[in-house]
Amino acid sequence: VELGGTRNIPGTIRIEASGIESGEGLVNSGTVNLSGTLDIDGVNADAIINAIDGIFNLDGGRARIGFNDAIGGDGIENFGLMDINAGGRFFVRNIDDTGINNLGTVDSEGTIRIGTNIGSQNIGGVGIDNRENFTSIGTIEIEYTASFSIWNRSEMTLGGMVDLLESNLSGIRTNASTTLDLNDGTVLTISDMTQNGIQSSGGTIEWLSNNITVTIDNVGADGITTANASTFLVKGDLLIGTQGTVGQESIENRGPFTIDGDCGNLVRIGDGALGDINDAIINNST
Repeated sequence: VELGGTRNIPGTIRIEASGIESGEGLVNSGTVNLSGTLDIDGVNADAIINAIDGIFNLDGGRARIGFNDAIGGDGIENFGLMDINAGGRFFVRNIDDTGINNLGTVDSEGTIRIGTNIGSQNIGGVGIDNRENFTSIGTIEIEYTASFSIWNRSEMTLGGMVDLLESNLSGIRTNASTTLDLNDGTVLTISDMTQNGIQSSGGTIEWLSNNITVTIDNVGADGITTANASTFLVKGDLLIGTQGTVGQESIENRGPFTIDGDCGNLVRIGDGALGDINDAIINNST
């Protein structure tokens, strides 16, 4: 289905193409305002392509991808603007590749659920693969990915509640020359990772306030591992291995790692040895 112009969708649209060479489910080059329901199942390529001039707005609506039949590509490949307001919901299950493949702008105050409540790594690639600009102050839940839960290759800001569970690799990976900010009030939980909780291959990861909690448990390798070019600034609560196991080091650091505990925030290491902190600055932390 190809859409252009402005389309307001207050009702229900169902796109299903099981068993045929279907291509993409929906290709949008205009403006879609979804206040109803969009279901896409069974297509053998991307469920949604939002083109560079496209605006895909979940205006209180619900998009469900792969709930009844598998998708052969991404949940959405976004080149334009994907806007999820406070009542909007974007759900993805049973896809061969990435849940949200962002090459444009994603701005979410709503709910994003990828791979939840299914099991068996039903997301064949990355949960969210961000290559441009991604901001969420709502809710993100990602489970059962064959690759990283979140892979940030550009600029990303997270807020609200973020639950990352059951990845075959790491919970969060960041590339060199990237920025990942955690907004005031963020509660980030990472658990049941085959590899690391957070894997920084460069760039900057920063808590933007003291009112942030990050919990990492049940990881096969390190709780946090950083490369030489990484900058890691912790201002809120950081709990590693306090409710589960860490296979190797809790923190394996090779770049500037600052823990700022001036406001009495808590840094607690449970299971897992504290690894190489050669360049770390730990300031009044508990």
